Amino acid sequence: MEQPVIYVFTHDSIGLGEDGRDTPADRSSWLGVCARCRIFWLLRPGDANEVVEAWKLAISHIHGPTALVLSRQAMPTLDRTKFAAASGVWQKVPMS
Repeated sequence: MEQPVIYVFTHDSIGLGEDGRDTPADRSSWLGVCARCRIFWLLRPGDANEVVEAWKLAISHIHGPTALVLSRQAMPTLDRTKFAAASGVWQKVPMS
């Protein structure tokens, strides 16, 4: 239906609280199958700056759903003098 829906996956579990049984990695395998269609975008940012870029992508995606797979763990912010810019997240999304 090409609806612009944004799904957010974390470690939270309704019954078990933070860091429940299901993890984003558990969900990524079947989400990856869905992501093979060019309408569904699956984004798994690696630090806070990439989360910002992933949200920009998700909001701009108006022809289908987007899933953001986020960690509940304290993640270091990557040193962008050593690693590529966070805006590189855009390069991994299949644009149609």
